[in-house]
Amino acid sequence: MQLPDDDGLALARAIRGFDAETRLLLMTQFGKRRSDVAAFHAAGVDAFLMKPIRRTQVCDTATRLLVGPPGEADQHAGQALSLSSPDSASARVLLVEDNAVNQLVALGQLRRLGHDCVVASRGTEAIDAIRDGVFDIVLMDCQIPDMDGYEATRRIRQMGGAAGRTPVIAITAHALTGEREKCLNAGMNDYLAKPVSLEQLGAVIRLWASKPSADPSPNVPDMMEDDDQHVLDRERVASFMAIDRTQSGFLDGLVKAFRQDVPSRLDALRAAIASAEAHELALAAHALKSSCGSVGAKRMYAIAAALEENARGGGIDGAEASVDQLAAEFSRVMAAYNGIVRRSGAFTVP
Repeated sequence: MQLPDDDGLALARAIRGFDAETRLLLMTQFGKRRSDVAAFHAAGVDAFLMKPIRRTQVCDTATRLLVGPPGEADQHAGQALSLSSPDSASARVLLVEDNAVNQLVALGQLRRLGHDCVVASRGTEAIDAIRDGVFDIVLMDCQIPDMDGYEATRRIRQMGGAAGRTPVIAITAHALTGEREKCLNAGMNDYLAKPVSLEQLGAVIRLWASKPSADPSPNVPDMMEDDDQHVLDRERVASFMAIDRTQSGFLDGLVKAFRQDVPSRLDALRAAIASAEAHELALAAHALKSSCGSVGAKRMYAIAAALEENARGGGIDGAEASVDQLAAEFSRVMAAYNGIVRRSGAFTVP
């Protein structure tokens, strides 16, 4: 950045005047402000490192820059690059998710892994956030209001520059054949199916943002009773207990959020059945399935998944019985979680 006869940005602009191909890696003593990063980007810098610089940083960043030719980073997986300082241990993550339960779980997971997170609930919010800020990685739910995650990703890619090359990871509850290809064709770099584990989340951030994560391994006593294992996923509960160790009140807040979320989801299912709207029924079942998967309500998840699949095929017969099953199972899930919270000794559940 600081040269005897000029500064690094002037040199970068001069190089870009006749050479658009050579990758430019800036070494600088400043770059934490948004205005600094904007200036780097405007000068044509591909990435920057904050001094003092470690050998591994140079190797990792140079490798990322040399993976492929300039201009193809937003077309092929494995070539995405974020214009951010790799010397920061924590990643800056943009989470694009409209489901309140899923937001709460993802925030808890990211903080447990040691990363910073900004939440966008709509596609337009995500685009504005990318345009105004610098992120190491975007976790993109595919089903979001006002535009889906595929269209939001396409618009991010159209921005060009460092913002347009930000790694975008699809987070979806779909398990349909061809879903991964659909995500990659939209410009996303990778794909994770809900529910996402701490280990999966840490691995994808390490891979695409080159940021290490804190040890996600849950090391907590088992708070589940024998009957709980029939309604709740044991590994999911253990990870929530691990998060709660460092984020006091997380588990209690998650249980309350799920308690508030499900009744409206059940009402949406009943309304779709009453109006014989198979498409609306599928959407409502998908939304409930997503919440259930996040909290580890495995039997509720299975019922909602079957209801969604049937509705996507135009079937409504038997849907009322499925909703009744979901309501009964919801009571069992809440009883199990309330017991876990009480046994944890940290909270009082009404």
